Amino acid sequence: NAIRSQNLKLPSGCFVNYDLQSIYFMEQLIATKSDEQVEIYRNLKESLGRRPSLAEFYRVGGSADTIRREFGQWFNFLNDEKDLNDLEIESFSKYENFLNELETTSLNKSYKLVLLEAFIELNGFITPPTTLVLAKRSFQVLQRRRILLDDLPSEFRESSDLSQMQESGWHRHWLVNPIKAWTGGNTSRSNFFFDVEDNSFRFQIPLVLQLVDTFTQMVQELVDFRFRQYESRIEQQTPAASMANLANTSIEIPFFTDLKVACGHFRKSPHDNANIDYRQLPSKYGVLDSAKNFVAQASGDSMDGGEHPIKNGAYLLFELLPANLGPEMRTKNEIRESSAKYSAFAELGTVIAESNQGAGDEFLLRKLKRSGNDGFVLSANNPGYPDIKLTPTISLLARLRDTIDPLDLLLHQSFMRADIPPLFGLVFNEAIWQTGHVCPKDTKDQILLITLNKQGANPNAQFHDYFIDGETLHWQSQNSTGPTGKRGKRIIEHREISSRVQLFVRKNKLQNDKAAPFFYCGQVDYQSHKSEKPMNVTWKLQVPLTTLLLNFFSA
Repeated sequence: NAIRSQNLKLPSGCFVNYDLQSIYFMEQLIATKSDEQVEIYRNLKESLGRRPSLAEFYRVGGSADTIRREFGQWFNFLNDEKDLNDLEIESFSKYENFLNELETTSLNKSYKLVLLEAFIELNGFITPPTTLVLAKRSFQVLQRRRILLDDLPSEFRESSDLSQMQESGWHRHWLVNPIKAWTGGNTSRSNFFFDVEDNSFRFQIPLVLQLVDTFTQMVQELVDFRFRQYESRIEQQTPAASMANLANTSIEIPFFTDLKVACGHFRKSPHDNANIDYRQLPSKYGVLDSAKNFVAQASGDSMDGGEHPIKNGAYLLFELLPANLGPEMRTKNEIRESSAKYSAFAELGTVIAESNQGAGDEFLLRKLKRSGNDGFVLSANNPGYPDIKLTPTISLLARLRDTIDPLDLLLHQSFMRADIPPLFGLVFNEAIWQTGHVCPKDTKDQILLITLNKQGANPNAQFHDYFIDGETLHWQSQNSTGPTGKRGKRIIEHREISSRVQLFVRKNKLQNDKAAPFFYCGQVDYQSHKSEKPMNVTWKLQVPLTTLLLNFFSA
């Protein structure tokens, strides 16, 4: 730990060279010690307030292989920890061979797991389904677990629903793959756990009725673990570009990344439709409409003044003006004929104006003000700029709704670790930014950098971090952090000291055999904590995760 944190203390004049590969090798040796794994399990159990599932144990960095070598099987380990109830003990005793097969069976594809999940959903241990019904339900399971679709033949990969013509082909494919595998067709063994009788897929071992529910839950626990293990292998080999759609949401508005709205004088600012991005904004900006609202950047200092200054480079949220507030209201007669229209026109506030003279595409950001009883002017916040009279040669395109915090435009975007400090005007320092809770000296912001899947992590960094739901995060601090210490107080009192806590999360440490990026999940607020050294903290996300992102993080 001292080496990794660069805090290794040596006598004056001494130095040491160390090999990072050797350090990693030693950490892996430590991870294979069974007492280390038991400690991980017990700490997780204390954190959760219940006994962990095998998938949860695996996710925080637990080694199922080490547990098997020492205890023979996961449920045998749980029994040794006295964490099985009477029905689980009896189920384990009667069906140990099948549970062991499920925990260790080789997986070239996900098919055997998909079949069992479908079988459980169909209550197959009580009412054996036909092979056709089982195949169709298995296809539905695959649609939910879309990361597994690459396992499928090309003719089924692009289909989200089986046509009548595809159904028979899919049934044949399923018969010669997982059904054949589970009924012993791919082995020379004489005993197997399932068979097909009268076109129905049946479990071969007689079941005690009072144990069915318990046994089914135990099977599901192992299926969940094997899915987590298999999907983790796929995710770590997936190129980063294919993860980009995880942030997609239906409530997104255009962001004109190359459009600069002049704050000074009319200035030409064309933009290319190829440079339109789409971003989600937090609910604090109100209800948004992608057909009416858009984001653009200010350019200049004419609006930098008054109670609500607009700085050069500020990101601004606009709303397009309806047609009935257009040029027809600019003449005296139109204004005098409709006091209601006149009032609405006067209340627009800060607007984008476009000059209709010359080549067009000349925009200006100004505050719309009345001038006498029959006219308007475009006024600057900065007194160094004179008013511009509103004439029929000037069109009003949109009104300003709000100034946007630049970080809000980055919500659910992904960043490599070294690219995160510049978002806060900071320089990347590996020793500082390799930790999970960063408190830079030059900003009040605190940054949480979380890797959810702790497989392969330093045993001292196997914290218990997980999303309780789309807007609630359980996070575990470092072992040295307590509620009365400096870091603990900074967490608990972050709102009182005006310290924003910024959340960055990734599922796995590696992706496509390289460091995986983090998703920016916005600001979080402290809710509560229990225990100390480490502290188990509950955070509330100011903006909930998208459904896609939550499903990705939770799987």
